[in-house]
Amino acid sequence: MASIKSYVPALARIVQMSPAALYERHRALVRGGHLGNQGQGPGRGVRATPESIALLLLSIMSTDRLHESEARVQNLAQSRVIGFEGICPFTKQKSFLPALTDILESTRALSVAEIIISRKADIAQVKWWERRSEDVTTVEFRGRRRQEATIAVSATLNHEALLKIAEDVQAMELDQFYGDKGDEK
Repeated sequence: MASIKSYVPALARIVQMSPAALYERHRALVRGGHLGNQGQGPGRGVRATPESIALLLLSIMSTDRLHESEARVQNLAQSRVIGFEGICPFTKQKSFLPALTDILESTRALSVAEIIISRKADIAQVKWWERRSEDVTTVEFRGRRRQEATIAVSATLNHEALLKIAEDVQAMELDQFYGDKGDEK
């Protein structure tokens, strides 16, 4: 399986960030204990699993400030489903990190219209197209800071970008991701 470090250039291109900035977010997640490092040297870095990529996406989308990312990732990862008896009707998960992880590692990504994360409050939304219709359903996850600011700021991961990231994640799980271009054999 690929390491996050080897996936950073491809992900940076998708989310339109510099690889250096994205790698710093990865390092901040390791320092904060969100990503487990397996030691130093070749083959010992953080594995690019669906959950580790989901955490990195949370870090990217939740704030522009690196020093805020650890707390924002923690709170958003644990945010819970509002309504629907506490279970996401799309992923069957109770909190946001497992829901996002599930989307990245499954064909559910094909149905996701967008994922929206507030930059101020602990609020995330997953919007997906219902089968056999063009209706969009939204599930909302809320954490500790449930109240949105008067002027709301959010980050949106659109359908096309999510599909590319999910495709890469699934290729990595199958050991079919080959570096920066994501070319498969």
